[in-house]
Amino acid sequence: MDNGQDEPLFRQRAEKIISRHAQAIVDSVHELRDLGLVPHASADVRISGEPPRFKMYVINGEEAFFGYYAVAEHTVALGGGRSRCTT
Repeated sequence: MDNGQDEPLFRQRAEKIISRHAQAIVDSVHELRDLGLVPHASADVRISGEPPRFKMYVINGEEAFFGYYAVAEHTVALGGGRSRCTT
């Protein structure tokens, strides 16, 4: 949406993508533990009410890795139609 207003379908799409990626990481960490490849493993996902600007991984409470999300305008499927948006 190019008028700067909130687009609920876009927000729902973004939430699904974020949830899917976070769950994949949690599942991978648990699989490493379940296979006995690491003695102890856990993963926590924390979110804020802000739109995501970056992702960050904290390893063993000591090392942090993060990457910014690039802003790009493109067309995505929303509610059975196509919409031009900036993500």
